[in-house]
Amino acid sequence: MRIVRNVVALLVAVVCLALPALKSGTAQAATTRTDGVVADLTWYISHADMDRSVAMMATAGVKTVRANINWSSLEPTTKGQIDAWWLGEIDYAVAKLNSAGIQVLMPIADGVPYWASADPARYQDGSGNHWNNLWKPRLMQDYADFAQTIVRRYSAQGVHAYEVWNEPNYSHFWPSGPSAADYTTMLRAAYPAIKSADPSATVLMGGLSRNDYTFLQAMYAAGARPYFDAAAVHPYTGAIDPTVCWNASGSTMRAIDAFCAIESVRTVMVNNGDSAKNLWLTEFGWSTATATSNGVTEAVQADYLTKAFKWLDQYPYVTHAYWYAGRNLYWGNNNQSDIESNYGLVRVDFSTKPSYDSFKSLHGATAPTTTTTAPPVTTTTPTTAPPVTTPTTVAGGDVTAPVLSGIRVANLTQTSGRVYWTTNESSDSYVEYWVTGGAVKSTSSATRVLNHSLSLSFLTRITTYNYRVKSKDAAGNLVTSAVYTFTTKA
Repeated sequence: MRIVRNVVALLVAVVCLALPALKSGTAQAATTRTDGVVADLTWYISHADMDRSVAMMATAGVKTVRANINWSSLEPTTKGQIDAWWLGEIDYAVAKLNSAGIQVLMPIADGVPYWASADPARYQDGSGNHWNNLWKPRLMQDYADFAQTIVRRYSAQGVHAYEVWNEPNYSHFWPSGPSAADYTTMLRAAYPAIKSADPSATVLMGGLSRNDYTFLQAMYAAGARPYFDAAAVHPYTGAIDPTVCWNASGSTMRAIDAFCAIESVRTVMVNNGDSAKNLWLTEFGWSTATATSNGVTEAVQADYLTKAFKWLDQYPYVTHAYWYAGRNLYWGNNNQSDIESNYGLVRVDFSTKPSYDSFKSLHGATAPTTTTTAPPVTTTTPTTAPPVTTPTTVAGGDVTAPVLSGIRVANLTQTSGRVYWTTNESSDSYVEYWVTGGAVKSTSSATRVLNHSLSLSFLTRITTYNYRVKSKDAAGNLVTSAVYTFTTKA
């Protein structure tokens, strides 16, 4: 997910005016690059929206999709216990992409479960587990083992590209403090685990925030070279035109905020003996949030998209490029003041922006005769509950899962609430809750009861949360509810 840093666009523009003109990005012949988008297929959307999204991407000529795998959602409570419902959702998304002939890149990123976290501030109380789920794992081998499980499953479904984490050079995604040496320990554990599950896999280093060739050089110094097959960067420029190119102050290297600093990333790769490796742009784009200095108009977004993909034609070592994003973040409701919510080629309601037609035109499809110009919607999109998970049963003896009833939330305040439900037999209690698009948190009780009650704390005021309950009986039969919502008080 894109987390925006402030860029002083005006200052950069003034500096660029003083620089000599640099090479054009349109001088090369047609590229053999594989271009795609970052999609929300694995971010809690309904099957109907998955179907619609894949169809629109296929029509636009998307050849590859970056679809994230969240460790904390898939292995939330115990090592080796994988959430069957979540696997089903990912299976569905991969099958739809396969049927459309769209390749898949899977970043294994953005979520360390409580049991595996090294967060020094993590704690448990009566309301559950509390931790920063982006904090690095306590044991990198736990991450590697999970990655191996994912790769073993999805290589069999045609996925052969995996990204180890996301933006490890940015404190949001590495809150213990970005460290090339620290991140290299993750690569060192994950690479052989992934390769053992799929020897043909392409293993990418986690895409670096901006063209951060300094962090890449530090990775090489830490011994990372044998542990990735391709480098990856996210060359965001804020609101700056991708064809505007300038050097870092007092340096012959490009400024990392310039799109053309791809060249300096390549220089570092070549200087470290990695000229045979390719470079993937696993995120880049421009937001149409016009209420901020880092946003652009929809017309400018379309123009920058065309310029950026054409500029990339001069770099034969850039073999894959992913526009962020396919769709505006649905939980942002097209709020034009939110930079993060407006990078999409289409709006939340799937109406197209001009950039969608630009992508479609560039990638071999015929642009539509008319362009959808409906204004962004501002109403809240209701949460669609996924189907109830098929109960998991054990062989022999009791094979009937508990029956859930009376699921509700009460005692809501600005920051807390309590979830209640009943079962027809004594069972343990488990609640998962999350803000749409965010990480899943959980709370549980191993005491087997008929009347279940769990507290949720440290919530955010005036915020809508999704939640679901689970119960497991003494024989190990598990049942999972549908997804419901509640909203905290003002």
